[in-house]
Amino acid sequence: MAPCLPKSTRKRSPPARYVKSNCQLVCILALLGSITQLCSMAIARFEAPAAPAIPKAIQQRAAVLIVGETRSLFLPRVYELCRRNLIGGLAKQGAAVDVFLRLDRSVKASEGSEGHRKISGARGVPNIVGHLPDSILRPMLQTLKPVQVSWFVAGKDEGDTESDAGLKNGTLLPWRSLSIEERSLSLLRAFDRPLWSQWWNRYQAYRGALRYSSLRNFEYSFYCFARSDSAWLRPVPPIQAFARDKVSVNDVWMLTANDHVMVAPSGELVERLVDMDNTGRWWCFGNPYGLSPFHGRSNKEKKRPEAPCDYEAIRAAVVEKLKCLPEEADLIARDIVDEYCCSGSRGKRFKTHAGHTEHLLAKKICGDKEDCGDQHRGFVDLAQVRLAQTVVRSHFGADCGRLASYQGNPSVRSSRPSVGNYLICVLLFHDCRFRDRRMPGLGPFGGKPLGDLKIPPPERCAWPAWFPSSKPPEPAQLISGDGRCVTIDGERVILRECVAEVHQDVIASKGTTNRILLSKPVRHAPDQLFALVANTDKGVEVLSLDPRFSDDFRCLRPGGAAGLTVGRCDALESGGAARDTAFVFDAGHLIHGSGACVVGREQLSLSSCVAAVALEVVVVEP
Repeated sequence: MAPCLPKSTRKRSPPARYVKSNCQLVCILALLGSITQLCSMAIARFEAPAAPAIPKAIQQRAAVLIVGETRSLFLPRVYELCRRNLIGGLAKQGAAVDVFLRLDRSVKASEGSEGHRKISGARGVPNIVGHLPDSILRPMLQTLKPVQVSWFVAGKDEGDTESDAGLKNGTLLPWRSLSIEERSLSLLRAFDRPLWSQWWNRYQAYRGALRYSSLRNFEYSFYCFARSDSAWLRPVPPIQAFARDKVSVNDVWMLTANDHVMVAPSGELVERLVDMDNTGRWWCFGNPYGLSPFHGRSNKEKKRPEAPCDYEAIRAAVVEKLKCLPEEADLIARDIVDEYCCSGSRGKRFKTHAGHTEHLLAKKICGDKEDCGDQHRGFVDLAQVRLAQTVVRSHFGADCGRLASYQGNPSVRSSRPSVGNYLICVLLFHDCRFRDRRMPGLGPFGGKPLGDLKIPPPERCAWPAWFPSSKPPEPAQLISGDGRCVTIDGERVILRECVAEVHQDVIASKGTTNRILLSKPVRHAPDQLFALVANTDKGVEVLSLDPRFSDDFRCLRPGGAAGLTVGRCDALESGGAARDTAFVFDAGHLIHGSGACVVGREQLSLSSCVAAVALEVVVVEP
């Protein structure tokens, strides 16, 4: 059936072959008029008003840029956690996440350069003692699936062309001919090479991501900058949860801002974050780690960067470090002391006594605002997010203390970090094969590394065989219906009021087998935290995360006067099937493999399921 169309207002003569007479014409017009009226009525009666067009949702896209020395990223436990909890967390709500790697595969004489700086003055890069072979790196690349990989050598090829370095024929251009940013970057390259390396290579990785997206006609919504030595113990929020008007950083260091992970929205904020001229605009001469030969004496006669810069020491070093003309050494040294030193005018504008990476990050984002904030009040243009992430050194393991000791600036966030993430960290990383079990630091959770053990790198900290699902456990409380927590009291399992915060002196109490030494109070109590390890044929083993009173892992199992106690974890210790330590959760009840249930009002035991106590597994927040 032909569609009914509105009458045309344009006058035109109909074709002659269709018109036989005026009478026929009148009849035809009358008929057409009636049909048109009926069609119009039908349209008005049955066609609903056109709904407004709903714009199609644009998929969020994020670029994850992992930049730095490879360090521990080649360890299976590190790159698996990165894939699951960083990349997987960002993509949880459907965002497309691309990974870009810019890595230094050389192996250095030491990780960190504090010792090197003490010897040679300026903060430098340790000597190269080897390179990671393709066979070591291949599993990491296959797991992370980067869309782009680039390599560099720290201290060798990072902006070392003459134009980058402000040189001409191997000599620094006249100091007064350089811009303020160029002078600052020349000093940064010469006197703090690791910091130069960080920012230069982040900038190069960012440019690579821009080129990648431009060639494919799309733009990233967010850029996530991450370190190559980070372990992600818990999933990060989806990318849609991060601020669109701030740069998000992890609340993990002693100060408020840090560069362990940075999530920046595309546009002006990410440009300010990575731009090298912006780095030079705000960097100041000095370093927070102390013992610099370029500063005067303070703090019990130790040379510290908060003291005024030492003109004589600087003047003696600038010719060699900057490759400047000898006749300019005096001018440059005085300029450093007066303008670029962290104790000089730049440092005063910076509102810090030292050139902390954290403060440089904050100032790059804040720019010329009169008040950026500080480490006590927080930085106004940074969003602090608490993430369960820590540094893993390839030669001595994870620095789990960062998860508790360095988090939770009380002036910025009211709540302390949970001790649970610290305990999960030592559970995951301190059972590595290259650790000496004869010198335990935290019982089954610790150990001193032996640098002379000749164990291939992939076998150091391999993914635990007792996590067959490859999903690391999460710290959890077992909470009863009346709000009390399951607590380990010696050999007994009891219900006790849940502990909200515990002081470090209580955790490190004398008389314990393994002391937990933290520098500040933490949320939750170790004796009320458990991990449900899914390594049995019939559910889970309920592992107590408190290592203070035993050199062995301890799980809930039948025994003791009440019929329920803590003792050897059958599957966790042997890797085989659990016999007496297998439990399942069913409808809020904890049921033993024998069919008995956990019951009790004060002290818990195993008995008939008629009186089973209702328990809820509550995963604690970071």
